[in-house]
Formats: sequence, C-alpha cells, structure tokens
Amino acid sequence: MRKQWTTDAMAEAITAVRNKEMGYLKASKTFGVPRATLERKVKCIDAPLSEVVNVPLGRRPILSPHIEAELVSYITEMESRLFGVTCTDVRRMAYQLAKKKQY
Repeated sequence: MRKQWTTDAMAEAITAVRNKEMGYLKASKTFGVPRATLERKVKCIDAPLSEVVNVPLGRRPILSPHIEAELVSYITEMESRLFGVTCTDVRRMAYQLAKKKQY
C-alpha cells in the first residue's frame, strides 16, 4: 500500500530531522512514516514544507485541467448525440487537441 502516513506526521518528521532533533530512523519510527520517503522529502530544501508533503500520487498530467475539461465536455456531447466514441477516438482527439494547443 502506498501513502499510509498522514501529511501532518510527515511534516513533523521532516521538521524534526531538519532541526537535527532526530535522525531519519528515529523520526520515521516516532512519527510512523517510511524512512526512505522521509529521506527523499528532507532533501528538498528549496521547496516549502507544504509543497514537499502534499505531492499527489501517480503520473503528472500532460494536459492542463482546462484542456481536459474541454475534451471531456466534447466527448460527453458526442456520446449524448449517440456517436460511438471508442478509446482510440479519445486518444486521437486528445492528440489533435494537444497538437492544436502546442503541447
């Protein structure tokens, strides 16, 4: 399972390690966070703590949320007009839209 820890616990662990109150192992056991994840997040010194802790899981989206919403509305409109939209069609439309918007 991924991300079984809370963001508050990770933030406290990062703060404790950065302030040299605890080492990685002790902080990970005390706050219940993975040691390797804690080490990786402590090394992000230039980013703010809230940004380091609240990183979403999974791949980063290629299209912006605005473009995705535009694509979704077009696909739902086509489906409501009884056009059979397949996965291949959706991929083609996404490619054409990204090419048009210069992604």
